[in-house]
Amino acid sequence: MKLGQGLKTLITKYGRTILDKEGSKWDVLTALENTVSQITGTKIEMYHEESALILYQDNTEIEWVGDGLTSYELYLLAEALQGLIKDKGYKVQLVEA
Repeated sequence: MKLGQGLKTLITKYGRTILDKEGSKWDVLTALENTVSQITGTKIEMYHEESALILYQDNTEIEWVGDGLTSYELYLLAEALQGLIKDKGYKVQLVEA
């Protein structure tokens, strides 16, 4: 992960803002974990392991991205989170701030 990297995330449901958070990468990722956990009713966690950021749902690996968190890796992570909540009408955006 880039030193001092800031992120911005937005979760909406039918145009209504559910989560709008900008800040340090860990503040934003923690807010995403908590919000997606509440929406799905499952345990969502993101771990930094070696040179990767890994997304888990109830201890099952969902997505693996490099820890550089490039624009493409942020897109992959957002798409993985989106896949967990899209059936309920939610949309996820995750970008570098």
